[in-house]
Amino acid sequence: MRSRHIPPVLSRVTGDGIHTALLLTADGDLLGAYTTKSSPPDLSDEAQVTKEAGNDLDVASISALVAEVTGDYKRAGHELSFLRGPQRTSQPTAYPLKCLLLEMEFGMLGIASTAAFTSSPSRADCYVAAIADSSLHDCPGLLKARISACAGHIGEALLQLAEPP
Repeated sequence: MRSRHIPPVLSRVTGDGIHTALLLTADGDLLGAYTTKSSPPDLSDEAQVTKEAGNDLDVASISALVAEVTGDYKRAGHELSFLRGPQRTSQPTAYPLKCLLLEMEFGMLGIASTAAFTSSPSRADCYVAAIADSSLHDCPGLLKARISACAGHIGEALLQLAEPP
């Protein structure tokens, strides 16, 4: 998948209250972004700014925060897998984080793992994140469906790049 193809793929996530979509690595590096806000982010410029709730938000900073929060949830899940059921073992079962929906005061944030929707979840993980306005509080399934579908599509494309010829 070429970098110029990332924003058009992410644009499929937006609409119906979802205004921004990001593709980022598990380390928080921004790989691509698409927004329907007034000024789309320019990935070649470090001053990428999106207006949201009267605050200036930098999509690169958002991607770093998303990766940090997602990493915390994955670590918590890993620790909890040690406590799962009577068959406690020294090796926890790997439960990859598939999707995370966060409801906030001014909207919602949805995060889906690309590795969770591929045939080889052990590959390096990337995330599709989407920011929606508060109109989606009543139907978070729309946000989950869109980011999950996009994560699956991107995950399969990344898997093809990682496979040896």
